[in-house]
Amino acid sequence: MGSVKNLVLGCQVIASDAERRRFIGALKVLILSLILAKGRVHGYEVYKTIEVLGGGRWRPSLGTIYRVLNEMVEEGFIEKHGSLEGRRYVAYYTATPRGAEFFADTAAAYLRRVRLVIELILRASEKLRDLGVEPTEIEELAEGLRNTIEGLLARRRSANA
Repeated sequence: MGSVKNLVLGCQVIASDAERRRFIGALKVLILSLILAKGRVHGYEVYKTIEVLGGGRWRPSLGTIYRVLNEMVEEGFIEKHGSLEGRRYVAYYTATPRGAEFFADTAAAYLRRVRLVIELILRASEKLRDLGVEPTEIEELAEGLRNTIEGLLARRRSANA
């Protein structure tokens, strides 16, 4: 990864080391979340899922996905398992305990930041009416986010019961 000067992300080039580290860190968390949710994934599946989730706005190249997957194997976050499917060799990736720990720590840090940002946005949106702007879309999105989170937590509680 050190020899790569620029990462291309859609039409945007990520040039600084700090930007590259943040991008790769976010990609690792996303990859681990996919693996943990599904149990195992293959690299192309990661690529296609990110393409769909990003709506085309956030689309790392397939080469970047495989470089990060290989880096995660070296770091002990995931394991690579091969399988012969027809005449093709397909590599699947599964999470390790070290990867699960990295995911838990990093995801918690992201959620703390996201929570702060959401709180600030909602506080600021309360003041929009004073300026003659209706925060309807902000309120709808916040309500949708709340419903999504409540639904996921309820599903988790019923699965654990």
